[in-house]
Amino acid sequence: MQLKTLLLPLSLAAVAIADGESVLAAITEIGDESLVLNDVISSWNGHLLTAIPIIFQSTSLLSTINDGTETAEASENLTLAESIQVATAVTELQTSVNTTLETTIARKPDFDKLLLSTTILLSLNQLKDASGEFSDALVSKLPEALQPTGESLAAEIEDSFNYAISIYNPFD
Repeated sequence: MQLKTLLLPLSLAAVAIADGESVLAAITEIGDESLVLNDVISSWNGHLLTAIPIIFQSTSLLSTINDGTETAEASENLTLAESIQVATAVTELQTSVNTTLETTIARKPDFDKLLLSTTILLSLNQLKDASGEFSDALVSKLPEALQPTGESLAAEIEDSFNYAISIYNPFD
């Protein structure tokens, strides 16, 4: 009986650590998928049929972000130590996202030639919305004192998406 009493808090602590680790893994996976999309866009030869992998990778990234949102929503609140790790991971994610968005912006003339810019704009909007949902879920798991910092980091990613969207949006 006493052993159960001692093991219960340890098992609960292991679950909390696993939740923090799963959130970190989700952030890392999103960053990795973003860089794969960057590689696909940057190596694209500019032909219509070879643009299909861009759409597939964009869809894969969207799915990964949505999975990350589910992971964050299912997670327990993060500890201070986990929150610091998450902030570091999100800063690295910002770099990945910005790199991919810069590459996407640079390839706009190529997408324009093939009348694919509207498709890219749609994808950017979907990715931005999914990223916002992921950020909201993530920020809600931070300690209250760190939530403004989390919101600030999320706003930087949103600003990057907004800039890329403004480049692709013919009505801006």
